[in-house]
Amino acid sequence: MGQGETPAETARETGESVYDGLLSVVVTGIAIIVPLVVTVWVLAMIVNFVARAFAPLVALLQWTGVVEVARSLWLGQFFAGLGIYSVVFEYVPEFVALAVLVGTIVGVGSLAHVRYGERIVVAVDSALADVPGVGTVYKSFRRVGDAMLGSEAENFEDVKIVEYPREGSYILGFETAESPEAISEAVGEDDLVAMFLPFAPNPVMGGYLSYIPEENVYDVDMTVEEGIRTIITSGIASGEDDDATLGNIPGVEHERDSPAKAD
Repeated sequence: MGQGETPAETARETGESVYDGLLSVVVTGIAIIVPLVVTVWVLAMIVNFVARAFAPLVALLQWTGVVEVARSLWLGQFFAGLGIYSVVFEYVPEFVALAVLVGTIVGVGSLAHVRYGERIVVAVDSALADVPGVGTVYKSFRRVGDAMLGSEAENFEDVKIVEYPREGSYILGFETAESPEAISEAVGEDDLVAMFLPFAPNPVMGGYLSYIPEENVYDVDMTVEEGIRTIITSGIASGEDDDATLGNIPGVEHERDSPAKAD
């Protein structure tokens, strides 16, 4: 108790100190837990998408008997040894499909790095691109995929915002080029901007190609990489503070920010 303080004042200060301490603990817990929950939520969305995408492959592996072989041999023995076989039994087809898919990806990637492998990959790519109907779809997804993964991010000139799908609602998009003259003449607009409005959180699956009057396209202070990151994370990571660490979490003192200890 400080000099001149009444017991009531001392009790009030003690209560405020305890409250501030608890508040700091709660805020720190929220700052740590929320990113984890959001990460799990995003991963769950990805897993659900992959599971749906795997459905044809799973059906094929079941039809050919590969899944049953995996259940009876190495995969079944592995999970049985962990004591969780009954839990994961129904997911064995997905595990097998994932293993096959990963093996295929690694195999194709390795093939592209050997002396003549790149020529084979280019030949297959060209063959698919030349198939009527299929080639158009393949090239479109290939181009979007390359852009989203960063190998052709420079093909997007700028990040823009347009009013869509209704008044007062805005969507993030990428300016790709000026409008072709034929389109400008068809709609009677001289200043049209070609915009790619991707779907979130998986822009590789497509989006809208829109030709929008220049006066309806708004600039935004964001790089193409930040725009892609924003879309992939459904707006969770805008790119402004994506290097946050525990040192930025309220109540957690980073080692480099703490006062130097006396020797």
